[in-house]
Amino acid sequence: MDEMDDFRQKLRRELRTGLISILLMDVIDRAGDEGYGYAIIRRLEEYSDGVFRFKEGTIYPILHSLLRQGLVATEWRESPAGPARKCYRLTGLGKRALQAGLEEWGEMNAVAGKLLAKKGERK
Repeated sequence: MDEMDDFRQKLRRELRTGLISILLMDVIDRAGDEGYGYAIIRRLEEYSDGVFRFKEGTIYPILHSLLRQGLVATEWRESPAGPARKCYRLTGLGKRALQAGLEEWGEMNAVAGKLLAKKGERK
């Protein structure tokens, strides 16, 4: 692996770090009765066209962090397919945080787009 590959991997990790919590909250908000861990992971993969592929060991610490912050709450729900499942839902604070995160991401994306568009104008 060369220096550029190292740079790209580090950049990808850093960009993902801030985005994953927002994406998780969005998936949870859409999930309804299917807001349990495995379904959340599969939806992240599906919504991202396979760009985001996570293992439980990656997602659960983030979910626990969101829980500690009061952004999500959990409840056990019976499952027709087996044992009860711990399901996640956004709290009122979580809904507001999701909206703020989406707005912040939109602003950052717009600024980045403007800066990158100007790249072609430089000499």
